[in-house]
Amino acid sequence: MIANVAYQFSLTFYDAMLPFIAKKEDIGKVSGFGVAWGYLGTIIGLFAIYPLISIWEDMTSDPTQGPIQYGYTDYWISFILPMILFLVFTIPFIFVREKQKKGKTPKIGYLIKGAIKQVKSTFKDIRRHRPMFIFIIGYFFFADIANVLVLYMNALVVDGLIIGTGGVGSGTFALLFILISTVSAVLLTYPIGSFGSKYGGKKTFYLTGLLWSISLGLGIVLIFSLPYIDIGFNLPFILSLVMGIVAGPALGGTWVSQRIMVTELAPREKFGEYFGFSKLSGKISSSVGPFIFGAILLTSDVIGSDAYGFALIGVSIIMAIGLLIISRVKPEDS
Repeated sequence: MIANVAYQFSLTFYDAMLPFIAKKEDIGKVSGFGVAWGYLGTIIGLFAIYPLISIWEDMTSDPTQGPIQYGYTDYWISFILPMILFLVFTIPFIFVREKQKKGKTPKIGYLIKGAIKQVKSTFKDIRRHRPMFIFIIGYFFFADIANVLVLYMNALVVDGLIIGTGGVGSGTFALLFILISTVSAVLLTYPIGSFGSKYGGKKTFYLTGLLWSISLGLGIVLIFSLPYIDIGFNLPFILSLVMGIVAGPALGGTWVSQRIMVTELAPREKFGEYFGFSKLSGKISSSVGPFIFGAILLTSDVIGSDAYGFALIGVSIIMAIGLLIISRVKPEDS
């Protein structure tokens, strides 16, 4: 839990650095490049963890798939390895030179007290800053789909789409499916950032929404029309791959769009505060979205894998509501 909290804090500071290391007209490109490299790190993580799965096998959390077992997660090296990777990939930040105000860093006690006061002040300020306030509400709904897919991607492939052989979902292919989506994100997120630099944050959200619609639409159709999907050269399997390929840049585009939008709406001296509240909106969504998705999945005991289809429809509606709210944002009024 401590590691996750620290990671989420780091993302806020990481995003707030963007306007201070990139020119305004290049923010979309730099953001897209950063997200793409972030997904490259995901690929490295997957390759690092795969040997452990080969040695100690994968987890089994669904009783219908066999006895419950922890697999590779039952060994300490599964946690030490990510710690080492985080440490190694933090080193480049030591050499980053950003434009910043000169002065001494205040004492930690002063910073904590000031931060608590600043949260209250920023919340009042954002409520008066109508475009930003509307965006944060819209982003709460829009980010829901990204948070759900990150959490349920493996289960969606194994238990929802049931991609495997003979009607049994393959955990190994689920890992490969995530890898394919991640490679797609690495290759295609930068072009989305370039699109954002040229056309702005709101149109980038429209593009990202279109990509999500294609990916989710394919997933919903496949779940409702087929009992399972066999791995091989057949149309359903090819369409499932297309779903994963499109989901990659859709996921990357969600984070890129958010960064571009905040830099367009926030006063320069309040980038850190506004990015923080934007992240807070996304993190609240990351708890509410999976709860709704999971609640719908409770019906799987009655309707089987179709529950995943209805769950995808549910989050699709939530995403559409978010996009509709974001469409009401007028950056020129900020």
